[in-house]
Amino acid sequence: MEILYTYSSIALAIVGIILFGRLEPKIKPLAFCYAFMVLADIVISYIIIDKTGKLYRALYCIQKPIEYCIFVYTFDKSISKDYKLYLWITVILLFIFGIYQLIFNINDISAATDVILIYSVLSIILALLFFNYVLVSKIVFDPLKSSLFWVATGLLFYYCGNVFSTGFYHRIYNYSKSAAFALYYLNYILGIVQMCLFCLAYIISYRKAL
Repeated sequence: MEILYTYSSIALAIVGIILFGRLEPKIKPLAFCYAFMVLADIVISYIIIDKTGKLYRALYCIQKPIEYCIFVYTFDKSISKDYKLYLWITVILLFIFGIYQLIFNINDISAATDVILIYSVLSIILALLFFNYVLVSKIVFDPLKSSLFWVATGLLFYYCGNVFSTGFYHRIYNYSKSAAFALYYLNYILGIVQMCLFCLAYIISYRKAL
């Protein structure tokens, strides 16, 4: 499952790079971010080989706030104006928390996990705000022509499961290693589905530019 997840992430990065020139401006930062994320994961996993986990924790403490910032930018014009200021405040707060974890708690095994949990909850809220905007607005909406719809669906689908699997993994591991690993594999499955949805968003965005 881990190999399939790795190949899926590489495929998503390649699709994003190939289509990058014709992607919508709001989708380009997302494609660039995921391509960089895949490259960083490959470097740490297969070139540097981080046995202590510190590099991964440091990467996620910085990467997740950046990803969330990109998500907020991506959806900035597709959510109610009433929430925009609060969303950008959460971006700043997540950056501050990520830097704090990086500087003061990097040796703690949960340093990155705490950042990921907050990031996941905020991403779910962001996706829900987008769907709320779509439902209450009078704009004619076609999911097959909206790249943002599939990005939001990917966020909601993946992070609803990620909050549970990430938040309870270490606790469950203390009682049952097999149950903890099963939960971790669930995370892989959700991640693969999310990457497929993001890939669909790239393709829709690309076709709109033709």
